[in-house]
Amino acid sequence: MESEASTAAKIDNSNKDPAWKYVHLVNLSNRNDVACNFCSKVTKGGIFRAKQHLVGGFRNATMCKKCPTHVREELQEYMQQKASAKTLDKLPDYEDVEILGDDEDEDEDEDDVGTILRGSKGNSKVQKKARTKGPIDLYFAKSAAKAVQYRKNSKLKQTTINEACKKELRKKACKDIARWMYDAAIPFNAVNYPSFQVMLESIGQFGIGMKAPSFHEVRVPLLNEEVAEVKNSLKSYEEEWAKYGCSIMADGWTDKKQMTLINFLVNSPKGTVFMESVDASEY
Repeated sequence: MESEASTAAKIDNSNKDPAWKYVHLVNLSNRNDVACNFCSKVTKGGIFRAKQHLVGGFRNATMCKKCPTHVREELQEYMQQKASAKTLDKLPDYEDVEILGDDEDEDEDEDDVGTILRGSKGNSKVQKKARTKGPIDLYFAKSAAKAVQYRKNSKLKQTTINEACKKELRKKACKDIARWMYDAAIPFNAVNYPSFQVMLESIGQFGIGMKAPSFHEVRVPLLNEEVAEVKNSLKSYEEEWAKYGCSIMADGWTDKKQMTLINFLVNSPKGTVFMESVDASEY
């Protein structure tokens, strides 16, 4: 008749965990107490604590001094793969790692996972990849205007290890922006417009590889959208005019080509709004 220990070993060898080849259950009805086949030490905590005993280097279990080196390396590699797979669930930006199942390892704590990943032998196969933008960013990312305003109001300066690199990247970006302004003969005071900084913030939120708007987009659809937004913003002013009244103001002037222009504006307690500019040279 086979002993209890050998019977337990056969039962537990059906698991995928290779540690069952080197340990056995003390009692078939108690899967918490596991005995080492090399030194006969009994550990409490299931197969995971038994692996810590065989591998060594954990505060919760003493290392088995009789465990062969090849066994220790085999189990350490397996534990690193398990820790990497569990870390993957919490770090979605990491690449996929093969998951080797072991139903009894679910109770391992965070400190043990960190110790495994920092093991002296065998580097973790987990490699971090660049963060990409997704559909959810459209709903939770700050608007460009609010992000710019928040940065102006904040007095705290964020320090990062890439500060020197970012400084060089900003220098290159500013140089390219300036060159574009020189080519297009854009006035220098254009950089003082709040919309200029908002534009840069929107480009930054998009990330690398943004395709610039085409000539048609700027000339037709984007212009029409902007006109519609301006007209929509005037509705609150028009309601104010109807409720409290307003004043129509005219400002005439002559440009360098001797053209007489008249600007019409509407003034109310809510503010002054430009309405139209008329060429009155013939009058």
